[in-house]
Amino acid sequence: MNPLLSAPRTTFHPMNQSRILIVEDEAIVAADLAVRLTHLGYHVLGAVPNGEQALALAAEILPDLVLMDIHLQGATDGITAAQELRSALRLPVVFLTAYGEGITFQRAKEAEPYGYILKPFEDRELRIVIEIALYKHQAERSIRESEERHRTIIETAMDGFWLVDVQGRLLEVNAAYCQMSGYSVAELLSMRVSDLEADETAANVVARIQQLIEQGEDRFESTHCRKDGSHFDVEVSIKYRPIEGGRVVTFLRDITKRKWLEVYRNMESEILQLLQKPEPLQDLIQRVVSTLKARTGVDAVGIRLQDGEDFPYFAQEGFSKDFLLTENTLLGSGAERGLCGDQDGKPCLECTCGLVISGQSDSSNPPSTRGGQPLDQRFLCAARPSARAESRVEATHPVHQSRLCLGGLGADSKHRQCGRPDSAQRPAQRTFHPRNG
Repeated sequence: MNPLLSAPRTTFHPMNQSRILIVEDEAIVAADLAVRLTHLGYHVLGAVPNGEQALALAAEILPDLVLMDIHLQGATDGITAAQELRSALRLPVVFLTAYGEGITFQRAKEAEPYGYILKPFEDRELRIVIEIALYKHQAERSIRESEERHRTIIETAMDGFWLVDVQGRLLEVNAAYCQMSGYSVAELLSMRVSDLEADETAANVVARIQQLIEQGEDRFESTHCRKDGSHFDVEVSIKYRPIEGGRVVTFLRDITKRKWLEVYRNMESEILQLLQKPEPLQDLIQRVVSTLKARTGVDAVGIRLQDGEDFPYFAQEGFSKDFLLTENTLLGSGAERGLCGDQDGKPCLECTCGLVISGQSDSSNPPSTRGGQPLDQRFLCAARPSARAESRVEATHPVHQSRLCLGGLGADSKHRQCGRPDSAQRPAQRTFHPRNG
């Protein structure tokens, strides 16, 4: 037998001398317990006879452990005091009692004590229960601190975070994903993954989770829906954890800008290759227009070039015949159907295209990003809701050679999100950006 265990009165020296508060309403018992704890190597901070004093003193001295008699004099019994010590101060409590059964024992379990010692007891039993209680409390604190660190990292991360169950329900989300999607935490926690996926159905999501359970982890790209109806691209990294019925830990990175930059680079390369072909200028520009329309996803694209005082379409794709009949010319009409001119006698140009080409964009409705920041009108387009239909947007980019404006590149779309990502800035070449509302 271990000699340490067989010698109950031999002084025991824990690795760190633990500080213990005794709560016992019988003075003789409390004094005997203090002596025994001291012999076992613990530091006794004091002894109090009732729950009220225990709560007040514990809040002041913060002991490592509280030995609490269940039956105390006063309004607050040991069980109630233990519950308050655990909830308010996160202190471990070990109960001392002469009663091991009945209603009292059932109530004691609800206080979640770290140990339960029946009187009378030996020093060896007392030490074992205390050491186990201290170890358990330290382990719980380490886990709690680790979880708090991880939670802080997740909440301050720039990437989105989900915790999802195997049915695809969102159980946890962080602030970064709320910002990406436009939803609040409360709204997201009432949703499933399929509610946010732009392309996958609920059945597809469940199938992917089942596949994840088999392989453990996965990484892929997807498209999600914002609260305002627009879409954004994400890179998704997921890992399955076989806990609490199965959990999917998910990190999501917004790659919308990266995807659009890839589109721009490919489009720029394709256009440069087109311009190197030995074809007539009209055919080359028409092919450039077709490429722009296909790559940006807008409904119509056209290039206006100066012809005298006017800037008619030189090439276009997607505009209707009726539109071209009414809006091909930008020259404004004055009284008696004459041309409208400015104070210098130069013809006035109408509509968004005319304002941008002439450098006269409406200052009360300047070009802007989706976040409301004004764009640099020297380089970027004007983009505003179209007058022809409430759900459409128009955008125009001036075409310059040195400081001379030769015309404009115009686009029209029924989609508010097209042409480029949220950011108005782009290295080197810039393109149009339909204003979001």
